[in-house]
Amino acid sequence: MLRFLALATCTLIGLSACVVERPAPPPVERVVVRQAPPAEIVEVVPQHRPGHFWVAGHWVWEGNRYEWRPGHWEAERVGYRYVHPRWERHQDEWHFSAGAWIRE
Repeated sequence: MLRFLALATCTLIGLSACVVERPAPPPVERVVVRQAPPAEIVEVVPQHRPGHFWVAGHWVWEGNRYEWRPGHWEAERVGYRYVHPRWERHQDEWHFSAGAWIRE
């Protein structure tokens, strides 16, 4: 019986090491301001990099003003699609949704 318990304990310990924990998705950044974002800055998109996805530059709200975040490459994620950051007008307010990878 003692041998059985020892074997069962070792098996459970071994199986616990096999558990794959998925990280929680990042929180969706939501920002609401009353001032419209400035006009987009036209960027030259560099030549395609295999295995990467171009995230276009965009305005973000920092404290009490807009700041430009230049475009950049991100590694593609198999089974996901990218939703670009965006500003949307809702009556007198501008709502920002951060870019995010969404599972297909």
